[in-house]
Amino acid sequence: MLLKSTPSINLFKRVAKSRFSHLIILGVIIILLFLSVQISAPNIIGAESDALPHMVAVMQPQALKPNISTNAIVDPNLSPEIKNIITEITGLVLDANGHLVGDSAGITSALQNTDLAVIPTLRNWAECHPTYSNPIDALLIDPELRERHNKAIVEIVQSQGYQGIELDYRGLNPNLRQEYTTLVAELRQALPADKRLYVQVELPRQVSTGDWDTGAYDWIAIGRLADAIKLPALADPKAYAPNGQMETLLDWAVGQVNRYQLQLIFYANSTEWVDGALLCSLSYQEALGRLGDVNLINSDDSFRPGREVEFTLGKLPTSIGVQINQTDGTDWFAYLDWDNRYHIIYLENATSVINTLQLAAQYHLWGVDIRSLPDQTNQAPLWTIVQEFLSQAASS
Repeated sequence: MLLKSTPSINLFKRVAKSRFSHLIILGVIIILLFLSVQISAPNIIGAESDALPHMVAVMQPQALKPNISTNAIVDPNLSPEIKNIITEITGLVLDANGHLVGDSAGITSALQNTDLAVIPTLRNWAECHPTYSNPIDALLIDPELRERHNKAIVEIVQSQGYQGIELDYRGLNPNLRQEYTTLVAELRQALPADKRLYVQVELPRQVSTGDWDTGAYDWIAIGRLADAIKLPALADPKAYAPNGQMETLLDWAVGQVNRYQLQLIFYANSTEWVDGALLCSLSYQEALGRLGDVNLINSDDSFRPGREVEFTLGKLPTSIGVQINQTDGTDWFAYLDWDNRYHIIYLENATSVINTLQLAAQYHLWGVDIRSLPDQTNQAPLWTIVQEFLSQAASS
């Protein structure tokens, strides 16, 4: 067990003062050398702690029935099959006054008459908008504003009968890491004990093979306060190769937070990313629409079999065209916009959904949060895959 903990330094200082310190230290070195020879790298268990634990135990995690949640931009008349799969509805967006925003407002009552747990989200960003609204930074440093903010949340949750609240604040100043943790701690204390508190974090930035920078989100501290931490899954299909970046991320993540609190977020529709940050969730038609109109170069009325057809894409002169990942058959394309920003669009399919579900099962995570469901005509394959995932059957 590898533990990063400052108190351990003081422990060794106290040992060094003892009469047999040199023998003890020599014994520790021999044991560590023995372990380094006997234990290969893949079998090393790593974890981080901000305090020296009194006791350490290593156990095999047990697979639990995964929690499946989705956002509320769906038909309130969900089929019985889907209702049996989903346990929570999140993503109902509240504005600063506590009112529901957008199309989801009309389905709240219908959802609350079901057995689904309804947990609205507070966020400081708008769909398909590249920037964040950050009065949150000012709120974090003002105790009075934080208290007012948390009081308003508790009133909304209790008056509307919600089962909890989810925080999805993005673009926070990394220097306000402690202040954001304080906000979460005060909100947890203000909420009734039977109400859930979820915190969505942004994708951390990989700084080395086994270390990630989480910015304003202190995972260890937030993990002690929140009922769940929601982590966006990586979009790049290459990240899901064996021993790829997604496994590296989860190897690290379960050393920060109890794996039974981690929930992976993935999008059932296609997604558009700008300079490495998620911009939009797109339907398949909207995604292909980014390619623009097809303009034939050779405009003959008819073509003989075997003749090559040359064309350009009207809107994207700098696009590299649709690319296919040879490993799993997933598709993507990229382009530069008129402001020279790099866009990449991943076209979701059954393979990309299966990749995420398999990792959630492999790491025994709490579950998955499926965002931006496809339209009714394309939902059946998705729910078939999810149902097989829940039954632990190999997906077809």
